[in-house]
Amino acid sequence: GVIASGAALWAAGAPLFGIVGRIDPRKGHDLLLRALAGDDDGAAPHLAIAGGELFAASQARLGGYGRALREAVHALGLARRVHWLGDVADPAPLLAGLDALVVPSTIPEAAPRTIAEAQAAGCAVVATAVGGVPEMVVDGGSGLLVPAGDLAALRAALRRIGADRRLRERLVAGGRARADVAYRMRAFARGCEAVFERALSPAPGPSRS
Repeated sequence: GVIASGAALWAAGAPLFGIVGRIDPRKGHDLLLRALAGDDDGAAPHLAIAGGELFAASQARLGGYGRALREAVHALGLARRVHWLGDVADPAPLLAGLDALVVPSTIPEAAPRTIAEAQAAGCAVVATAVGGVPEMVVDGGSGLLVPAGDLAALRAALRRIGADRRLRERLVAGGRARADVAYRMRAFARGCEAVFERALSPAPGPSRS
C-alpha cells in the first residue's frame, strides 16, 4: 500500500502527507488539494486521504463533496499523487508512515483527536489555527499553524515541512513531549476519579449470618 511505500517515496525525494477524517467540506480537503497543486516533478509531495463520506443523504445535501474532490484531483493534475484509502479502522500505522498529518479545518474544532494520535505516533502536524487546535499545537514547537482558509500560508507550510527533515524531527519531538504530558494528565485525572468514587461510595453494611 501507499503507507508501506512511504520510505520509498521519501528515498525518491517525495514527502508523504496525509489527511484523516470524514469527507466533509468543513475539513478543508479542497483547500489542501489546491495547496498541493503545481509542478509535478519527482520531489512533489504525495497525499494519502483516509476517511469516508459520513452519510449518503448528507453528501447529497452538500452537493456531492466527495465526488467533487475526486474531480478536483484530476482537474488539478494530482491523480498520480493522491491516494484514496477509504475508512481506516486504526490510523496509528498510517500516521507513523507520514511525513506530516495535515488538518486544514475551516471551522473551529474543540480538540481534533487525529492531532493527538499523530503526536503520539511520531508524526509532524500542519494545522489551521481554529478552535482548540492552538492549545494542542505550538507553532514551530510541536507543529505548524496557519490561518484558516489561507491557501498561500498552507502551501508555504507544506513546502517548508516537506523540504526540511530537521524541522520535521524537531516538531515530532515536540509533539511526542506534548502527547506524553497529556497522557500523564489523563492518567492522573483517572486516578483522582477513582479515589473520589471510592470515598463517595457507601460503606458496606454489616454482614448477616
